Amino acid sequence: MLETYGRYQLIKKIAVGGMGEVWLARQKGMVGFEKLVVVKRLLPHLTAEQDFINMFFDEARIAALLNHPHIAQIYDLGEVNGEYYIAMEYVPGENLRTVAQQALDLKGGMPIALKCRVLADAAAALDFAHQAKSPSGAPLDLIHRDVSPQNIIVGFSGSVKLIDFGVAKAAGKITRTATGVIKGKYAYMSPEQARGHDLDNRSDIFGLGIVFYEILASQRLFKRENDTETLKAIVYGDVPPPSSVVRGIPKQVDAIVMKALEKNRDDRFQTAGQMQLAIEEYLVRGRLPATPAHLAAYMRELFPVESTRDELKEENEPTQSTSGSGDALSDASPRVKPPISAPRPRATNVTVNLQELKLRISGCGPSDTVTGFFFNALFGHTLRVNGPTATEPLRSSMLEARSFVDALTYPTPEFLRLLWKAVELLAPNSGGVDPAFQDIGTWAMDGLLRSPLGKPIEQLKGQTPHALMKAMMATLKPMLAPGDRVVGPFTANAGTLIFKGEVLPVQFHAGLATAALQRLAGLTIKTAWEKTAADRVEMKLSW
Repeated sequence: MLETYGRYQLIKKIAVGGMGEVWLARQKGMVGFEKLVVVKRLLPHLTAEQDFINMFFDEARIAALLNHPHIAQIYDLGEVNGEYYIAMEYVPGENLRTVAQQALDLKGGMPIALKCRVLADAAAALDFAHQAKSPSGAPLDLIHRDVSPQNIIVGFSGSVKLIDFGVAKAAGKITRTATGVIKGKYAYMSPEQARGHDLDNRSDIFGLGIVFYEILASQRLFKRENDTETLKAIVYGDVPPPSSVVRGIPKQVDAIVMKALEKNRDDRFQTAGQMQLAIEEYLVRGRLPATPAHLAAYMRELFPVESTRDELKEENEPTQSTSGSGDALSDASPRVKPPISAPRPRATNVTVNLQELKLRISGCGPSDTVTGFFFNALFGHTLRVNGPTATEPLRSSMLEARSFVDALTYPTPEFLRLLWKAVELLAPNSGGVDPAFQDIGTWAMDGLLRSPLGKPIEQLKGQTPHALMKAMMATLKPMLAPGDRVVGPFTANAGTLIFKGEVLPVQFHAGLATAALQRLAGLTIKTAWEKTAADRVEMKLSW
């Protein structure tokens, strides 16, 4: 049964973000009128927060003024039962990150001409946005501030659309960004944006340069193990030409990318239109096949099922939440999506038990170690939720600051100290101490399934829960010590995991197990546990 939402019928959930849910919806009218749209509605817990409401309104008002073939159109801004929504153009297709990864997996990468087509069209969209004016003729002075592969949609029809003006800066906005506050994805910021300086349109050009570089080189440019290191790389790091990373990239393309990535904005393209023109000139001089028709044909080859899908006929299929994809190019595998949970209320009682920490450390022997992978996963999740200000508290919670390598081992007490500090930082935003421990486990498993270290588990995708849990326990054994972890009896819809002499919290292991079974077996897991002896805990899994 479809949910009726004002003028729309919600067909399936496409994504959940920090501010809203995104739904594929159907607008119906007289005499059989029917149109597919995307409805983005503000999350219920934010409807009482005026700042978030104003940001939501700003996104709609700004995008509604941008009528351009390469910018997704806004149709409606409204309210249903106290919830605000935006209705916008539905573009059947995939974001550029997903397209690039699919091309890499199936064909060894996109043809350079089609990469140039996508980037030229995205540059055209930015140029229009930068020059946009209000109905009265006043310049909007618009800056997107979040140019990234996730916000460039490549349609199955060969169209290219720039989306998501949620953090854009513009004249006349209701909300204002405080001086020194940075908005956008850290790995796609300009040096001036990373420093918290005043921005102009050239900041978006740098962001588009990062996107171009990554699509050409099939690897991340500035992304580092944490946000602080990422920002340092943007401000101070050297950028080698793409052709030094991937052989065969023409020098003319090198020059376009490197000009867009100049640290000094005066040395970049001064408008996105200049960048677009440089790309178009390269395509024309090389007589390269890069029309929308060529792009559409290539998209149909990459996505033969998706490109012919009739969404209206499949309106009763199970919904799926997504948050980007990618392998070489992204933080999440296209096959393994990070969890998207319902918003939790902010917790007030977030005191961690330091006595419990001491007891767990006392249970560690001098040879007990944890691999660096889990340290990095812990850092990554905490910084994702709390931002780069969490870096110093995390490092100071250990005996010394380290740059962790996934496959190396470190004393388990160091990890426990870091874990307790991370939970103390995360608990207010995670719904409490127990959910924070579980979220860390979930995030760690997502990373493990993308890592070569997790290959023994990932290759069993689609196998029985019992087989998956046996592979998980065998994989974790050399990575986490001390502790003896045993897979108990399993039935068709339940199973038992047994932990002996375990120093890591059982909630952490619950996150690992539920994430593995959700990703690889498609199961929604419920967990419960019981201490059956002084050093023994049994965890019950059911689905």
